[in-house]
Amino acid sequence: MKVQRVIITGGPSTGKTSIINKLEDSGFNCKHEMSRDIIQDALRNNSDCVPWLNVLKFSKTVIAQREAQYHSVKSKKSKKYTFFDRGIPDVYAYMEYDDLDIPIDFLKLGNELRYHSKIFLTPAWKEIYENDAERKEDFYKAKQLQQYIHNTYKDLGYDVIIVPKANVEERIKFILKHLEN
Repeated sequence: MKVQRVIITGGPSTGKTSIINKLEDSGFNCKHEMSRDIIQDALRNNSDCVPWLNVLKFSKTVIAQREAQYHSVKSKKSKKYTFFDRGIPDVYAYMEYDDLDIPIDFLKLGNELRYHSKIFLTPAWKEIYENDAERKEDFYKAKQLQQYIHNTYKDLGYDVIIVPKANVEERIKFILKHLEN
């Protein structure tokens, strides 16, 4: 059985990671967001590879790791889906938000490495929104980024499905129901 790569995306602090963690705990294959790890590593090493100092360098690092994640998925008899906390097109959205040109090789990669046609977007949700050392965006910027992400996936021909604001279990039921339809 060919494994289908399913994206869960959205602006910062919208519950994506909680959904991914719960899916993984339930036995699904999941690929985690690596931006936070890249930022933490850069801060430890006094590197400028953080989005607020060098967006292009940071984006190149993220896209290389997302490409590796994409290729790391192997077909398994018992696993129909692998869930990703963000995908390659998310890099485009963040770069567009920062008014940067997207390199041709990034665009080529996004056209060649396709995910499931349904993309699940977790909307901005003020009640769960949090900032920290790696997430510096305020809620207003998070809402703007959400729109850029939504538009990017739509422009690439994906069906963007908005995940309702609900507890993690209800959000997962919603996603799985849409995947089976």
